[in-house]
Amino acid sequence: MLFYLAYRVACGLHKSVHLHFMLAGHTKFSPDWCFGLMKKKFRRTFVSSLPHLVQVVEGSTEGGLNKTQLVGDGQGEVYVETYDWKSFPSSGKKVSNIQKYHHFTFTHDELGVVYAREHVDSSQICVV
Repeated sequence: MLFYLAYRVACGLHKSVHLHFMLAGHTKFSPDWCFGLMKKKFRRTFVSSLPHLVQVVEGSTEGGLNKTQLVGDGQGEVYVETYDWKSFPSSGKKVSNIQKYHHFTFTHDELGVVYAREHVDSSQICVV
């Protein structure tokens, strides 16, 4: 993810990107509730095809809160192109103890540089 965001900044698609992750134990929010409803319905339903899975997801909430967005179909047609980012050449440095950081910043002024912070008010480290 970090490499992809650095790539988007380097290509000029963004002047800067700020990526923030929630702290462990503080991640409960409405999408979790909707995902839980979908899981509950999925566990009680036999699903044998992609269209059937779409029915399960969209029927898991009243009022249509859960919606599907397919990236392709069962016949091989692709609606959203994807890339194999692991095969993409990377000269980036690995961030040691990356899991302790929750805030990352990339800027077009300093290509290839990632700033990381543990907490929003922590001092940032520079990863080149």
